[in-house]
Amino acid sequence: MLYGKPAKQCSPDEIARETWAQIMKTQSGRLLLPDALHDSDLHSWFLDPGIHWDPAAGVNSNDDPLLVNTAGSWDNRPTGATGIPNLFLAGDYLRTNVDLATMEGANEGGRMAANAVLDAAGSPAPRAALFPHVSLAEFDGARALDRDRWFAGQPNLFDLP
Repeated sequence: MLYGKPAKQCSPDEIARETWAQIMKTQSGRLLLPDALHDSDLHSWFLDPGIHWDPAAGVNSNDDPLLVNTAGSWDNRPTGATGIPNLFLAGDYLRTNVDLATMEGANEGGRMAANAVLDAAGSPAPRAALFPHVSLAEFDGARALDRDRWFAGQPNLFDLP
């Protein structure tokens, strides 16, 4: 919006300015919050310390590993409840119906954890809704091809040069 380039090619200051500009744009003219945000409202900003800007190359690098659930790992992942009565888990690494390392998966994991807490407490409160996995048959062929390539040690077709 401001710089016309991806975040990977923005300095940390450019990332902060771009993010704030996008937040401001989405908030302007809202019915419930007209003109609710102003530049003076920005207190400070923080960029993950794993992201490093290389001014000579003009790019960022990210030292933090990205979690990507591997093929066949779903059965080995935990749920929100554990064998320890007062330990609950939440996050996109859980065995959720989303089955992806995404914010949606993390939210589903959070709902699973909340339900596990309510169950452990014996609470009569309504449980958080969990959403069923929807698999479109139109993608079955692509999934089978991807699974076969995975087990053959071949890269995903999207990873090819």
